[in-house]
Amino acid sequence: MGMFDMSPEKVAEWELKYKQAVAEQLGEEPLAAGHFQRAGQYFLTIPLVGQLGAIFYFGYQAINKKRAAALPMNFMLAVTPTKVHAYKFKPGGYGKVRVRHEVAVWDRGDIRVAERRDGPMASKITFEATDDGRTTRIVCNAPMLSRNPMSSKVLELIGGGATAASAPTRQ
Repeated sequence: MGMFDMSPEKVAEWELKYKQAVAEQLGEEPLAAGHFQRAGQYFLTIPLVGQLGAIFYFGYQAINKKRAAALPMNFMLAVTPTKVHAYKFKPGGYGKVRVRHEVAVWDRGDIRVAERRDGPMASKITFEATDDGRTTRIVCNAPMLSRNPMSSKVLELIGGGATAASAPTRQ
């Protein structure tokens, strides 16, 4: 049984693993912790990338890194009563959650969900973070929110009034 067995018991187990992994870094247990990725990660599966070569790939990744405010490819957002912390995250196999070092932190009142667009493989999330009067947009993905209640809880706590918009379906 893996992470995608989303029985209530498994959800509670994974939620605890995420929170414990981040608590070691924070020194306190967060209200919620969830996995996010830079936008464009799923693009790697398109065979065209191999045909266009490494230059196109690295250029595409550089654009997505800039759009994600230089956050790492995989990161964990942890919400505490007063802050939102971003940590470098390495998805682990065999039920492991590996959180690395902190890469960003915001006051909870300075970050909000500006837009959410649900797609077939991930939800595209745009955060707006304010720092010293300057607003930064952070575009990222939340992998399959329908099967990822940990990231959904993070979005709920950050809030901002953004509602889910479904991606257009082909007919």
